[in-house]
Amino acid sequence: MAQILGLAGTKTGANGASASELDQLKPSGTPLGRGKQTSSSSKQKKLTGMQREVLELLESNHRASHALYQGFGKTSLKQKWQERKKSPAVKWIRKSFRNPARAALAGENGALLLGAVSFRTTWASARGCSLQDGSTTNTLSRHNMLLAHARAVEVYRKDFQESQGGQIGITLSAEWKEPGPTDDPEQQKKNIAAAERAMAWSFGWFAEPVYYGDYPQVMKDRCGDRLPKFTEEEKKLVKGSSDFFGLNNYSSNYVKPSPEFEAGIAPPNDNTGGLEADEGVTAYQDPSWVQTGAPWNYVTPWGLKKLCVYIHEKYHPKNGIYITENGSAWPDVTKEEAQQDTQREDCYRQYIANVHEAITEGADVRGYFAWSFFDNYEWSMGYGIRFGMVWVDYKTQERVPKKSSYWYKQAIADNGFTI
Repeated sequence: MAQILGLAGTKTGANGASASELDQLKPSGTPLGRGKQTSSSSKQKKLTGMQREVLELLESNHRASHALYQGFGKTSLKQKWQERKKSPAVKWIRKSFRNPARAALAGENGALLLGAVSFRTTWASARGCSLQDGSTTNTLSRHNMLLAHARAVEVYRKDFQESQGGQIGITLSAEWKEPGPTDDPEQQKKNIAAAERAMAWSFGWFAEPVYYGDYPQVMKDRCGDRLPKFTEEEKKLVKGSSDFFGLNNYSSNYVKPSPEFEAGIAPPNDNTGGLEADEGVTAYQDPSWVQTGAPWNYVTPWGLKKLCVYIHEKYHPKNGIYITENGSAWPDVTKEEAQQDTQREDCYRQYIANVHEAITEGADVRGYFAWSFFDNYEWSMGYGIRFGMVWVDYKTQERVPKKSSYWYKQAIADNGFTI
């Protein structure tokens, strides 16, 4: 048995708030983001213990933003976002955009895509989805998101950071891409190259500009003119536009070259090209991996460890890595089932242990936030899956702590646990 210690040195929490604090957060304002909005000043005064760790839930109003500004394919929305960031109320902005790929890959006609949790999941959900201008709209949406993020950071750093002493950054969702196992040395080389390519598309698309000022070279080579270009001024603006590295992780994949890539079929260098054709990989899961209550969520704690080490070695974030979301969904529908969510407890134990291993290998991980404190509305899957440590009766709003919540509370109190 091994003892995992050192949680006190790492900021831990379930969404960073206590139950009493989160109970005070109720939906307010107009649902689709149009019209007069309810002031949140009274709620802000109640959030003392959360260090103003604001979840910038732009995606909650994505349908409205898509209707008003035609999504991030247009530049007007990024200008509106820059104006929104001028509020001095936020001290510690956790994210300037929450899971940027999710909003970018929302479907046409306002229909949200299923499984929008990580880059790779969004990729799979978008298969066959054709926007008005083809894949150029997808790449332009991400491009404008990056510029909007950078402009927001520019405003905060110029007008508020010195006086408030806060930090601002961006959180990226990612699945670890592991080269598919094989006994063939030549195939193994191809699988390693496929994994590197997959990480560039699913992770580097946002991380490379934020940390190095431009898109990964492999993307520029394969996408051609369909990938927007940064001006020299924009490169300087985007580079370094995050004070820390925010990471959401839920699952991992094995990858290998796609049949088209193996056959040497180049992706079309026009607006008919697709994300998967550009990436040129096939992702799959090992049959032995445990699947949770979400179709895209497999128990792969080793992947989070590898991601943390990868981020540390590749990007060297100056204020470390914050795991802003990690958790698992299980079918604990009834109150009775919720009292025995041992699978969720075991997942947290395994994932946190792997984060500890990453730290011992040198990864600068400074925070871990469990997803989620309460059962909640999960994107297009709605109330159909449950991630929470606290069970919620959606009809009565009764809330009952699950077994996993007591384990998590004790692990934090003891500054460690035994596995």
